[in-house]
Amino acid sequence: MNCLDCLDEQSLLTPAVAVCTACGAAVCREHTVLTARRLARTGAMGRQDPVEPAARTARCRTCQTAVDATTLLPAEPLRLWPRTRGDR
Repeated sequence: MNCLDCLDEQSLLTPAVAVCTACGAAVCREHTVLTARRLARTGAMGRQDPVEPAARTARCRTCQTAVDATTLLPAEPLRLWPRTRGDR
C-alpha cells in the first residue's frame, strides 16, 4: 500500500506506514500525525480514572487540520522517541 498524499502531491509511490483513522487513507511517515488520546476507566461512584499510557491516534495531515479547526486546543503531539533523563 502506498501513501495517498505522496501520490497526489509529487506522483511518488511511497510505502504507507499507517492508515488515517478519520478517512482511511494510507499515509507515509512524513504525512502521518500521531496524537495522544486520553482514555478513562469508570471507577467506584462514577469516578473517572485516567488510563496510562495514552492511546495513540494516527491521522493524515488533512484530517488532523480539520480536527484542530473544530477544537479549542490543538491535539497533543505524541512523542515517538523514548524519554531521556533531561525530559523529567
